[in-house]
Parts: sequence; C-alpha cells; structure tokens
Amino acid sequence: MASQGFHGFTKCSCVFTMASQGFHRFTKCSCVFTMASQGFHGFTKCSCVFTMASQGFHGFTKCSCVFTMASQGFHGFTKCSCVFTMASQGFHGFTKCSCVFTMASQGFHGFTKCSCVFTMASQGFHGFTKCSCVFTMASQGFHGFTKCSCVFTMASQGFHGFTKCSCVFTMASQGFHGFTKCSCVFTMASQGFHGFTKCSVCFHDGVSRFPRVH
Repeated sequence: MASQGFHGFTKCSCVFTMASQGFHRFTKCSCVFTMASQGFHGFTKCSCVFTMASQGFHGFTKCSCVFTMASQGFHGFTKCSCVFTMASQGFHGFTKCSCVFTMASQGFHGFTKCSCVFTMASQGFHGFTKCSCVFTMASQGFHGFTKCSCVFTMASQGFHGFTKCSCVFTMASQGFHGFTKCSCVFTMASQGFHGFTKCSVCFHDGVSRFPRVH
C-alpha cells in the first residue's frame, strides 16, 4: 500500500477483521517502509505499529526510524534515531531524537562527534537542546583551541550561544610570552567571544598570570 508522502510499504503484517463487503478495520499492523518528506533525504528501515481502516490511515504511533537529513548550516546528519507520531497526511512532530552529526559555522573549524537531543516538526527544526560537542576552533588573538567541550543551545538558523564551555588552549597576548595549559569557563556567541570568566591561573616562566582577553 502507498499513501500521500510515502514511497511504499513493504513487508507489512496485520491482524484484521473482515466482512463480505470489505474490511472492517486493521489492528496491530507492523510495517517496514521507506518515506521521503520536505527537508528529508529519505527514511530507511522504519518500523511502526499503527491502526488502519479500509478508507485510509487513522495514524501512526510509536514509530522508530533511522534516517539521513541535511538542513541550512548543517553538513548532514547520520545515524539518527527518533520516536515520532504520524498521521496519513504527514508528521505530527518528532520527539526524543538523538543524532550524531558534523557541522561547520563561521569562525569554527568544524564540529566532530556531536550528540544532541532535539525536537523536530515536518517543516524543520524547533531547536536543539542539551548538545555536547568536541570541536576545534581558532579566533583573533588565539593560537587555537583543542579538546573543547561545550553545552550549547542551537536553532536551525544558527547558534543561540555557548554556555559552560571548558577548554585547554594555548594563547599569546600583549606583554605575555604565551599561555600554556590554561583552563577557562567562558560564554560564547556565534560571532565571536563575549569574554572569559572564571579562568584558572596560568604559568609562564614560573610566574602566575591571568589571561586578559575580551
């Protein structure tokens, strides 16, 4: 069977009742199907339990899919797993999605090994919450960040801002030979740095100094 927005169902199994005129109702159906929708590259290996009448679908419940997806500012999603509700017309919305993805943005070298829990509707993204990433980054006045870990919020357009970042980095500044093995918690926006706060003391030539960068 095929329906609007569906490529087609394969390997469906249903228990149903039937009268001489036609079907009364399907109950406890399980299907593996492929599907494409606006903004999606395509679904693969979906499994759903749903109810169905002879006229069409009542709705999907407790669906689980692995899919690939690309969106503005994203390189691409891989290995996504979502539980969502769905009706025959389209998607009601995604909840409790978990994805590993790569991403690049202005001022960033690139994100690797990101993990996010987010909500999503058929039109696009509602927003990311509780993301954790390890990334590399360079910015004016900095030699480079390595092994940074941040929790941040993000929307489909870009970054809302970083909070509670912790990095080990090397840094040079006016009057200083260089910082080594500094650890700071700082806030950051997509355009650049807001400022460092709660920086630990850094040592150079046996003298403790605080980084003074804004």
